Amino acid sequence: MLSQQLKECHLLEVNEKQKCNKMKYFSERDAYNQLERMKHINHMRPEVRAYKCPICGCWHLTKLKWFV
Repeated sequence: MLSQQLKECHLLEVNEKQKCNKMKYFSERDAYNQLERMKHINHMRPEVRAYKCPICGCWHLTKLKWFV
């Protein structure tokens, strides 16, 4: 399953001819699980939520509460 998700994210990048250099999470659940782990390790981390990237199709963490 993970290898399929990796392929999908890679194909989206190749097809769009744009690369996203941010840390990629392959599902919303993975992103929020990482966010929770980060909060337990370092309470000063600015990341507050996850979002699906329109460039690569994967999930990233952001410190912004809402998209502008």
